[in-house]
Amino acid sequence: MLHLNQSAKTMTNSIQEIKQEFLKSKIGITGIAILLTLIIISIITVVVIPVETFKGWNNPDSWISYPRVAQPGWINLFSSEKIPEHQILNAPHINYDTSGEVTLVSHQYGINFEYDDFPNDFIYEFSAKYSGAPLLQISVIRPDGIELKLLSNSLPYSNSNSIHSEKIFSTEQSIKKSLSLQSSNFLFSLNNVSPEEIIFSKTTSHQPLNGNYIFLIKLYGAEPKIPDNQISNNQIIDSRLIIGGKIFGIMGTDELRRDLAVGGSNSISCHWFAIWSICRL
Repeated sequence: MLHLNQSAKTMTNSIQEIKQEFLKSKIGITGIAILLTLIIISIITVVVIPVETFKGWNNPDSWISYPRVAQPGWINLFSSEKIPEHQILNAPHINYDTSGEVTLVSHQYGINFEYDDFPNDFIYEFSAKYSGAPLLQISVIRPDGIELKLLSNSLPYSNSNSIHSEKIFSTEQSIKKSLSLQSSNFLFSLNNVSPEEIIFSKTTSHQPLNGNYIFLIKLYGAEPKIPDNQISNNQIIDSRLIIGGKIFGIMGTDELRRDLAVGGSNSISCHWFAIWSICRL
């Protein structure tokens, strides 16, 4: 019995000595801090993020609205240059107008761009209800007053009221071609310059132009004259504009646009093992 008590006492003393040595080590203290941070992040992630988000981890469509290879949002707190934040805009200013049998629905998105780098890309997502083949036009008014035409396409024909949903990416050839036809607005070559860089660039040099931008989306349709107290059957029923930033969330994103905060909470045990290994060094 005495031998067991002595063994227990010796083990307790050993644990205390290891604990003291561990806390004296800067690496050990850093490891504990990182471990606690990961635990807190995981708890917040599990509480805040819906379960459906975790289920869609391997589904590319679940992450299409997120930026690709973005850094964590807090990077701007320590960076001398302000990195563009990812923006998802879904509350446009909406106007309706008619002229004879021509109807117009317009959505406007205002963006205050104050960064030292260009966005990664942009995506316009919408659902439109219409009959016939309405014309969709997209343009942007820059802080210097120049309006750049981005797109002018007819939507697929329908002989009855139907709903059409689509995603328009800044990488589309029609947008690149439209911007190349407006190269006279710029004093530098637009060769190998991406559409988002052209839109957000100064006219005199390939550098970001800060200020207020307005993205205009117009849907032109044709239908018999409607009473003044009625709204056209041609409508944009859902709409959002995504400006692809280079920072996002608390942990950033990967090549597949997935939020690493979600992945981090799924693999937190791996992080614990890595930190435990570091603390042993």
